[in-house]
Amino acid sequence: MTILDRFRRMLVPPGRPGEALGVPDAGAELGVELDPVLSQLDGIDVEAAEIADDAEADAHARRAEAERDVAAILAEAGRRALAARAAAAEEARARARQRVDVLEAEARREAGRIGAQRDERVAALVTEVVECVRRTGR
Repeated sequence: MTILDRFRRMLVPPGRPGEALGVPDAGAELGVELDPVLSQLDGIDVEAAEIADDAEADAHARRAEAERDVAAILAEAGRRALAARAAAAEEARARARQRVDVLEAEARREAGRIGAQRDERVAALVTEVVECVRRTGR
């Protein structure tokens, strides 16, 4: 009788009570039946340990690779940030130069306007002084 035979329900004719089921005692046969199954567990334990070791080594390798990737990404981001700052500074300098050029042009126009007003006033004053001198005779 095998271990499975002990768990099979006994067929009884309808109308007659069946036997109660439970885990039957196999006695000395139990060791003989379970030894092949239990001996396979040792191999499974070894295989499970190897799988766990392989998984840990793989995780360590992936973590190291990820750390290298992160370092490369951060380095590239740093280079891009420096380039962006340099570009922004150059753009700000160019805008400042344009503003200075505009202000200088406005200042030249204003200086020209003031010079023209001065020339008109000086001419008017010279004319007035000349008229004064003519009237007074001196």
